[in-house]
Amino acid sequence: MPIRSPHKSPPPVVEIYTDGSASPNPGPGGWAAVVLEAGRRRDLSGGEAHTTNNRMELRAALEALQALPRSKPIRLHTDSQYLRLGITEYLANWMRAGWKTRARQPVANRDLWQELAEALEGRKVTWEWVRGHAGDPLNEAADQLAQKAAVRYRRTPTAARAHAGGCDAYLGASASARHARWAALLARHGTTTAASEEKSGSTANALILHAALYALRHSASDMPLTVHASARYLVDGVTHNLRRWRTNGWRTTAGSPVRHRELWEAIAQLAAKRDVRWVWEASSPALEEAEAIAAGRKGKPH
Repeated sequence: MPIRSPHKSPPPVVEIYTDGSASPNPGPGGWAAVVLEAGRRRDLSGGEAHTTNNRMELRAALEALQALPRSKPIRLHTDSQYLRLGITEYLANWMRAGWKTRARQPVANRDLWQELAEALEGRKVTWEWVRGHAGDPLNEAADQLAQKAAVRYRRTPTAARAHAGGCDAYLGASASARHARWAALLARHGTTTAASEEKSGSTANALILHAALYALRHSASDMPLTVHASARYLVDGVTHNLRRWRTNGWRTTAGSPVRHRELWEAIAQLAAKRDVRWVWEASSPALEEAEAIAAGRKGKPH
């Protein structure tokens, strides 16, 4: 009778090759991950209309990790020193310092670094740096997938014309110990209307969701709508996280309940019925006006 070892064999390592691209930088961008598991290859990719190379590198790693169970040991190959060094040398220090750099400056791309930190909890991940464009076939495959994804997010003249006759919504939110208010500007055919509402005790994240709901409910539902916001929480939530949250029973990757679920559900329901584009912008005159109304620096609309 054969003797069986009491120890189970460790699960095989999953190999992942990631890459990110934005052209111009910042500009339309794409991310990609090539996942090798049990002799099979799986390609993941996506993109954003306005982003940076670094954000796409972070997004590629994040999406690859979130696509695998936490029990799987992973070896992740990247040609981005920004990603590799950020994870292996800086991330723990940033977290201890309240997301400040050694120079006491805010950590760039904090939202994605925080998601990565959450995705890494309970995982065994080895980070390997590979020189880009040096002939590694899987690194080259990830690079090509990322570039193709970026092309899909460049606004073509046709897409621009499709939304030219629609409505644009510019959202703002401001939360402090003294007040909490959202604001929305709706622009259509050269006419702009504004709305805002005080929501005492609300967080900035909840407020920007209320602003998005107002835009979805009060713009013409038979016309394309482009929603502009400087809040990554909203834009990344809609374009990257919403589908995953719903699939996971409204749980985050870490298993925690999704905050503001009722607002997210309402946004998902309304957005599914119409043509909506979600655009992140660092700033624009219209966004600045919406944010000024929310912060009380400009007269509130009636």
